[in-house]
Amino acid sequence: MTVSFGQALAVTPLQLATGYAARVNGGLRVRPRLISRLVDEEERVLREFPCAVPERVVSRETSRWLRDTLRRVVEDPEGTGHAARVAGLAVAGKTGTAQTYEPDPETGRMRASSTQVNASFVGFAPADKPRLICAVVWQKPRRSRSGGASAAPVVARVFARAFKELGM
Repeated sequence: MTVSFGQALAVTPLQLATGYAARVNGGLRVRPRLISRLVDEEERVLREFPCAVPERVVSRETSRWLRDTLRRVVEDPEGTGHAARVAGLAVAGKTGTAQTYEPDPETGRMRASSTQVNASFVGFAPADKPRLICAVVWQKPRRSRSGGASAAPVVARVFARAFKELGM
């Protein structure tokens, strides 16, 4: 039953961001890369690492619908991601809260924790034509257990700074 809402799945923050990016950028999955090229001291290119050919994973229509839906998560004052709002920038995204696992003292087997969670928020901006995506995951947050209260404000700060640095 837990697979239906993602509790039995484990992904890295990079996988999480890549998955969301593919669904909101028109439906094309672009493989992430950490290095685009290596250069020497004189800026001569020693080696390039080209991008892989994007692969369609959802239709453009589905991607547009998802962007609109996730925008409401942030823009709606009652939305779970409203703490990701940035003045003058259309931000969209999704909160996440997942139980962690811990050993059961009686059986030694792993079980879902009744007290500990991982809280996350994956945001993208601008919401209509995404340029940046940011995934924040708190493991066992101390203050708030929800991704909207703990991770979304961090995404807002990252976007405010990033778009300022990019002159956007």
